[in-house]
Amino acid sequence: MITNAIAPYCYDVSVIAGLPTNLSHRFRYRERWIKLDRDIKTTTGDEALIILRVQETGELIPVRFVRIEEILRVGDISFIEFRMRELCTMKAIDQASEHINSALRIKGYVNKPGASLDSLVLELEQSGASVLEKLRVDDEDENWAEMAKKLGTLSCFKDFSFLKVLDIRDVQGKVARITVDETGRYSFSLDPGRVYFLDVMQHVPWQIEETERIEKPYDVELNAETEELEVLRKIQRVVGKYDLLRFIFKTSVAYETRHTYLELNNKQGTISSEFSPPVVFLPLRVRLSGWRRRVLWLRRVAAVVASLGIIASGFLSHHMGIPVDWIWLVCLLALVLATNKVDDFVSATVKDVVGARIK
Repeated sequence: MITNAIAPYCYDVSVIAGLPTNLSHRFRYRERWIKLDRDIKTTTGDEALIILRVQETGELIPVRFVRIEEILRVGDISFIEFRMRELCTMKAIDQASEHINSALRIKGYVNKPGASLDSLVLELEQSGASVLEKLRVDDEDENWAEMAKKLGTLSCFKDFSFLKVLDIRDVQGKVARITVDETGRYSFSLDPGRVYFLDVMQHVPWQIEETERIEKPYDVELNAETEELEVLRKIQRVVGKYDLLRFIFKTSVAYETRHTYLELNNKQGTISSEFSPPVVFLPLRVRLSGWRRRVLWLRRVAAVVASLGIIASGFLSHHMGIPVDWIWLVCLLALVLATNKVDDFVSATVKDVVGARIK
């Protein structure tokens, strides 16, 4: 799949390069640009290669391998959703680009500098697969640095800030894994009721050897579904050409699996005032692990039993010969522990006993 290095299409490539493996993005093409020998809907599950074409020179830059997940066709427009695989290494792009150009010529399409390319979605012959395989190197961070450096020299990325999602980790340093759910979709797997850090690398490669300053500082903003997530550090200010941006958020307490999301909004703007960088979408799944789920259900049962004990404290005292105050106190303590309200209980007790006002 080929996209041209012109606004706004080139900015999607920055998102594709910066997303972690297995997360998804989407392209759209009109029917006139799709040159396949079969219905495009039959490509679901196939592997594809995203290529950025520099229209002025005809240069082809392989960006990333992807796997096609879903095709939505509306009229003569196809929306192609795909999942990220390996980033391409810049060390093998010359040979790969030559092979792709040769494959285009064989199919009757000429990649003429300064002109449009008639085919943007096509299938390449398997005979050259070994050449493209050299683009795969399992070093995502290094490949991204090379990719940003290469793309950052193009005019459409003048002063443009590339963002790479590094990871999400909790306060103990445990990295959140990207896992597949029952529907086959991938997302970050998080625990409920925890604080997490989202680390994002920011880099402006344009003329970095001449100056590391940027003309206009700007914000990168983290947005979330407010009922599911509390964003504790929402905005990071960008003042230079490279930095590590750290956002902080907290998951809500959940008693069942919840699907939610984060959105990274790069408010930098672009060389054209008509367009802004695409939002980086990060799907999340907040779920309890097996043992946590069992503990939760035990606490629920304990809370119900303790509540019934408080209600029936008089009856239990009469039949068990235990003072009703003792039964009431034991059940109350059990209820406090089961519902995780120790702090509230201590505060209320201090207020009653000492008459202190706790703010």
